[in-house]
Amino acid sequence: MKEQKDFSDILREEFLDYQQPWLEDHSRFKIGLWARQTGKDAVATGEAVLDCHLNAGTLWAIVAAGERQALESLRKAKEWAEGYQFSLDGYGEHRSGKGALLNAAEIVFANKSRLIALPARPETVRGYSANLILTEFAFHEKPAEIWRAIYPSISNPMRGGQKKLRIISTPNGPGDKFHELWTKSDYSKHLVTIHDAAANGLKIDVEELRRGLNDPEGWAQEYECQFMDSGSVLLPYDLIATCEDAGAIETRRQYAGGWSLAHDYDVGFFWSLYLVF
Repeated sequence: MKEQKDFSDILREEFLDYQQPWLEDHSRFKIGLWARQTGKDAVATGEAVLDCHLNAGTLWAIVAAGERQALESLRKAKEWAEGYQFSLDGYGEHRSGKGALLNAAEIVFANKSRLIALPARPETVRGYSANLILTEFAFHEKPAEIWRAIYPSISNPMRGGQKKLRIISTPNGPGDKFHELWTKSDYSKHLVTIHDAAANGLKIDVEELRRGLNDPEGWAQEYECQFMDSGSVLLPYDLIATCEDAGAIETRRQYAGGWSLAHDYDVGFFWSLYLVF
């Protein structure tokens, strides 16, 4: 077991260079756009565990896409706490009945702080006053409903002080709530692509990964954090818009017999043909 260390020791020894800015940023509202398998969940839960240990009576709620993800996030938090000998009073899972879906799971610290993990269902995330982590928020089912149900949890400073909000995810295309918050909010933003991670401590062969995936669109979204259009169009619509010109006109040539010939084209999807008609 490791001896207890202060925050600076943990930050320096346990987190890679590209992960540390997230932990050093104490903004109330924080959002992270991170590539797959770069440790975003470990960093987010690590911040919550440290806060629970340092501040008695603190409550954090992790909202994950489903039951498996919620339990996995809490497992990582429990590993952090036990690895640094942070005193725990217990662990529990709460279900409405045997074999029923998970309502919540929690670890309780000796100083009465708690860290709760919740599957992202509007009916189960209401009623808490807590600091929030929305993990893989772009992949929550009905994210707009989840957002309306959970956001008020950070509103009341009279129960445990001012609450913090952390949102962290890989992109899942444009147009969802995560994309909206990333592009339009004034939250503190943290971007970590696979290239950022590899250049700052993550020992991986980026080119080997790219070749192994053999999916340029998937690579762009999952590893380079690009919000790929779900329609997978060859040319993005915002790029096409830059080429539009009001002066462009359509011309037709009249042929004998009264018929005319027109030419047009359609740029199809990646898996479709380019059509000229």
